[in-house]
Amino acid sequence: MSGSCCPGRCRSDTAVEEATKRGRTNTALSAMEGQRRARAGLASERNEAAATLAALKAERAAVAAKGRQIETEAAPIRYVAELVGADTDSERAIRRLIALSWSRAVTRSPSP
Repeated sequence: MSGSCCPGRCRSDTAVEEATKRGRTNTALSAMEGQRRARAGLASERNEAAATLAALKAERAAVAAKGRQIETEAAPIRYVAELVGADTDSERAIRRLIALSWSRAVTRSPSP
């Protein structure tokens, strides 16, 4: 933005105006075409970035939903673990409940 007299104008806009003032129409047209290409490239990059961002947001939402589903499925196990006095750490509570249920199943099964 430096080198321009008005906010929001870039150097290339000023260069086009100067070339036009000096009667260099071909130079001005060439500069304008360069600006058009540069702006189109920037718009394309912006659109690609927006699409990538939208895909990442959708993926984040899916992962968050899966996390909530897992938490919901683990809630009853955590509740039982708290009732029997096990840790509130989900993974440890699940292991202890499995071990507890397995040991009870082994002691109840008839011997051959």
